[in-house]
Amino acid sequence: MSHCELCQFGAFLGGTSAILSRALAVLDRQAVARRQQSGVTVADGAAAVVYDLFRRFAPYETFPGQTVRFFDDLLDRTKREHRQEASAADAIAAFVRRTGLPESLLRDDLPLAFDEVLAGFRREIVGQDAACRAAAQLVVAFKAGLNDPHRPLGVLLFSGLTGVEGAVTSFFRPEFYNRIDAVVRFEPLTREQVTAITRKELNEIARREGLAKAAIELAPSERLIEHLAAPGYDPRYGVRPLQRILERHVVTPLARWLLQHPGLSHCRLGLDADVTGDLQVIVLP
Repeated sequence: MSHCELCQFGAFLGGTSAILSRALAVLDRQAVARRQQSGVTVADGAAAVVYDLFRRFAPYETFPGQTVRFFDDLLDRTKREHRQEASAADAIAAFVRRTGLPESLLRDDLPLAFDEVLAGFRREIVGQDAACRAAAQLVVAFKAGLNDPHRPLGVLLFSGLTGVEGAVTSFFRPEFYNRIDAVVRFEPLTREQVTAITRKELNEIARREGLAKAAIELAPSERLIEHLAAPGYDPRYGVRPLQRILERHVVTPLARWLLQHPGLSHCRLGLDADVTGDLQVIVLP
């Protein structure tokens, strides 16, 4: 979106074009100052893209604050990379790095299908299809620009296994409950789903900094996964106990083993449970 287009959009909303013009003037002054200092220029429309990214995706950041700092960092990075110009694409790439949001959500020219969003949530959230669908619906509405800009993106109440909607409506005052877009009930997990969550959490442990820096991969056995999954699930609290179990029975003993084998790197470690349930670690060929 160009500078002119952004101002026209503000005029369409009614009464905000002056705010947009002043905001872009701040960024333009910053660009001029940096060009004089370092010779880095800003491509047409790049400043407008920066402002629009923060307006849409970081609406609670007070301008100029983080927006100007982000813009300044963008120009610094451009100079470090020995380039002469910061483009709108550079701004989007920097915002992706800053927020972790996918580029397909940030760019209006890229499609984002509901099924794609739903599949992404399903990869991260095991066994809760209703919750995944509710979240995916909010994302695609936001991507299409159909969300109410004066309200939060979505207000979802996620209830536990006993939190049926009737109990919820009697618990909250009507003026609060009426602000909720949907009540999403968490479903009880099957044994297979608990096992899948355990495997996923072990994969997350394998990505922790100490292992990643040393290029050490983890290969947990199915016996270990089943051993951890059984006590990691509670019918009332779900898989909340699993994190404590993983820290106690995997992370802590693995950390001790690694300290006893300093300098280990670029290898694959097999993880298993012995007959007493203690962690066994071996270096795989």
